[in-house]
Amino acid sequence: MKKIPRFWFTGTLIALVGVVAARLVAPELEADHRNAHLVVKTLGHLVAFVGVFWIARGISKNSTE
Repeated sequence: MKKIPRFWFTGTLIALVGVVAARLVAPELEADHRNAHLVVKTLGHLVAFVGVFWIARGISKNSTE
């Protein structure tokens, strides 16, 4: 069985946490707390971007080795 590099798991996990925050948690806050909704949605998008960046960095680092 082929070994999957660790950056795939960590990057995917980070990105999924961001997506869950932006798509599932933030809409629940929209009715009651408008500012909290915007903060959670923005942070969720940023965390998802960091997860994708983590995967891209790992691929780039892996290809140079």
